[in-house]
Amino acid sequence: MLIVYYFKIVCAIISVFLNCILTFLIMKKSPPKLGVYKYLMVYIALFEGFYSIWDLITEPIVHSYKAAFVVLRDFNGSLFDRETSFILICVYCGLFGFSLAIFGVHFIYRYGAINKPFMDKFLPGNRVYLLFLIPLWYFSWWAMLCYIYFHFTDVTDDYMKETIQTHFEIPINDASYICVYYQPTGPDGQPHPDPNIFFAIGCMWYMV
Repeated sequence: MLIVYYFKIVCAIISVFLNCILTFLIMKKSPPKLGVYKYLMVYIALFEGFYSIWDLITEPIVHSYKAAFVVLRDFNGSLFDRETSFILICVYCGLFGFSLAIFGVHFIYRYGAINKPFMDKFLPGNRVYLLFLIPLWYFSWWAMLCYIYFHFTDVTDDYMKETIQTHFEIPINDASYICVYYQPTGPDGQPHPDPNIFFAIGCMWYMV
């Protein structure tokens, strides 16, 4: 695990360094005729650098177990408590939604660049800058779904504690996580689909 940790640090440093160079080259060396596309590329480069830093801060671990999966972090020894760590994870997941949307926006702009009637109809003039807001909307929507519907509880703690301890040697009280628990066990001892979870996952499916 230590090797993986240092590998992630190296990758994050390389990502930030290269994206800073890319941003500089786009702003200073690109031809003026690129227009809005220049700012879109800077937008993407800055996001990728920020995403790398946030991944390093959050140190997320993705784990699947039976009827659930989690994105967790070990907050033992961290500056952040369990609840704050949960918010970090929600933001991290929101950034994943941002990353999906920003590449979709990229392809929409490129399509408009080669299809003038499309650009004139849907993104004339300054309306093209609305494309920059779409990833922010996806980020907010994705992160809020995680915060509202995937919060850890005593039930998820009981369900996940053994597998998290076994696979990662992290006591459940030291783990903060979002948990997608599709079929929690009811009072009758039988699994029952959780409609809230399926609603949230349906929203994410729609965004994808």
